[in-house]
Amino acid sequence: MNRRSIRLPLYDYSSPGEYFITICVKHRLPVLGTVIEQEIHLSPAELIVSKWIDHLKDKYPFMIVNHFIIMPDHVHLIIEIVKEVKPEEEFDENAGEVYRIKRRKMLLSKAIGYLKMNSAKEINALNNTSKASFWQANFYERIIRDKKEYDNIVEYIK
Repeated sequence: MNRRSIRLPLYDYSSPGEYFITICVKHRLPVLGTVIEQEIHLSPAELIVSKWIDHLKDKYPFMIVNHFIIMPDHVHLIIEIVKEVKPEEEFDENAGEVYRIKRRKMLLSKAIGYLKMNSAKEINALNNTSKASFWQANFYERIIRDKKEYDNIVEYIK
């Protein structure tokens, strides 16, 4: 199945900068927690997701998770890439295929894939739902352009 990319065309998502990321649970099911009397009560799955967010710094030392929040059906993160990391070059006769391969190797996509894969695997083991899809197939990102935007996103996360 070919999915249409929602990333900016030709933007290098291994570039230093700050990114606002949203990852949604498949079908937006509130399996990471529930809201009771305006308070979020998180599930054991939330602890798993939180653990794998924390592991990002070990796996990707040029990346910092500055802020995050886990909601019942999605996760918001502010990720900062602090040093330029170039994906390995791969060549194919089809230029579009070259770019698609390069995009999958970009740091931001690799890190989110790592988080989603490992957290889903552990949550599926917890729930005895081997190989079930846990996360939506993609993630949403916004390149944070300035301090005001960063501060607004931090406030939104809080």
